[in-house]
Amino acid sequence: KFNDDVFAAYLQGSRQYGKWGIQAGLRAESSYYKGALTDRDSSFTIVYPVSLFPSVFVTRKINESDQIQLAYTRRVNRPNFFQTMPFTDFSDSLNLRRGNPALLPEFTNSVELSYQKVFSKGHNLLVSVYYKQATDLIASYQFTEYNAELNKEVIITSFANSNKAAAYGAEITLKDNFFKWLDLTTNVNLYQSDVDATNVESSLKVSRLSGFLKETVQVKLPAGFAFQV
Repeated sequence: KFNDDVFAAYLQGSRQYGKWGIQAGLRAESSYYKGALTDRDSSFTIVYPVSLFPSVFVTRKINESDQIQLAYTRRVNRPNFFQTMPFTDFSDSLNLRRGNPALLPEFTNSVELSYQKVFSKGHNLLVSVYYKQATDLIASYQFTEYNAELNKEVIITSFANSNKAAAYGAEITLKDNFFKWLDLTTNVNLYQSDVDATNVESSLKVSRLSGFLKETVQVKLPAGFAFQV
């Protein structure tokens, strides 16, 4: 059983100056986590101190159909129950899992520059370039150990915080509407990611170029129904 309490407060404001718009916010957050196995005395507690998360969005309206935006945000990804539970999960004998109660939250600072073009008849285009820098990135890793209950060497999947990580890339989203009943949404994302996890294992670094394409087709049907692929 576990209790996960998150305490937060935030304020946000926005202002328009002609063709310029600005929105800024600040969020304060802390959390308290306590877990235990019910059949033994094995409780553990994790307390995350107060952290601040600012965000700023500056928008410039070029004309009625074009605008650009520069955004900065700081976000947190707290470890979940299974990532922090320090007990071995034997539900899959070929994939034993064990959490790490010493995991720290993962903080990400992001900067994004985007351009939006609204065409006529329900067509619009969004192009953005971004850079994301993470500290204490939460990553899964595997190691071997001897397990007395199974009486053999086993592979354990657990979690750790890496030294640092960064990703940068570009994303294009194109949305089209045809015949008032057909919507097509195309999303393409290409990015470079670099992870330094030498604190987990010496010389463990990953540098990789990745990308993905997502195409969504939605057909509007009679009586308010829709079909999507």
